Amino acid sequence: MFKCKCADYDYSDLLELLKIIAEANRLKIICFLKRKERCVCEIVEALDIPHNLASHHLKALKGVGLLTSLRKGKYILYKINNKEVNSFLSQIRQVIALNRFPGWSRSKDG
Repeated sequence: MFKCKCADYDYSDLLELLKIIAEANRLKIICFLKRKERCVCEIVEALDIPHNLASHHLKALKGVGLLTSLRKGKYILYKINNKEVNSFLSQIRQVIALNRFPGWSRSKDG
């Protein structure tokens, strides 16, 4: 019999990230930013969404650390936080890869 140790793992941080990116416009923003940093006006134009909606999504993505921002003159440029994205992807891989997270152990009980 296999005993799963996954029940003991705290998924709260991972779940928060998954909730944040589980929205089409946020995924589009992440995709758009993967090549280079962009200002809100470029995001609004490229994705054809209202400025306030883009700002709302950027705030959420930045709030969980997936994006960073930098002021350049009158513009705020947003870019992917590669360190945080890599950490997030690592967490996903650990959950999916049964042999790596947090591990399955064979129980001698029936």
